[in-house]
Amino acid sequence: MVWTPHEAVKTELQPGETVRWIGSPSFTAMLRTQSFEIIIAVAWICLCFPFLRSALNEPFLDRIGWNLFWLIGLIVGIGVGFWMLGNGIWTSLAAWRTAYAVTNRRILIVSDLGWRYVLTVVPNAINTIERSERPNGRGSITFRRDTVDTSDGPTTTTLSFVGVRDVQDAAREIEKLRLGGK
Repeated sequence: MVWTPHEAVKTELQPGETVRWIGSPSFTAMLRTQSFEIIIAVAWICLCFPFLRSALNEPFLDRIGWNLFWLIGLIVGIGVGFWMLGNGIWTSLAAWRTAYAVTNRRILIVSDLGWRYVLTVVPNAINTIERSERPNGRGSITFRRDTVDTSDGPTTTTLSFVGVRDVQDAAREIEKLRLGGK
């Protein structure tokens, strides 16, 4: 069976639940949201590789002790860089198998790239509706924003539909859901 946003959402619906809006993210918009992580990962890998090559060119006996400690640290650092790079790319590729939906009961985000991931947002969890829209009608909409004070200062997390085709329709349906309207 061919994967479609409609099929992905249909399997998650509860009895009596109806879809009011359905969409999917654009790959380029998702890549844009991951670009900072990808750039940092590439820079980190490029920074670590010359040091690793230098450490590997040392005779083995010179690597014992602190030099061996730094060699292991560089290998772990490069591993972290590749993990960050892979995570950014994987999240961007997931756009091709992600569906967004607003039903008469909740918001759904269904992703199915390797494993199925379903996020449900109930109406009373919607605390903001912020949209950014391009002239072609494509854009993103944030429907939940939380700020938490941490030791590093305030940290904000958001839940959004990223790069959807008809952002005004999505915003309208999310607002209806939040207000409890039919």
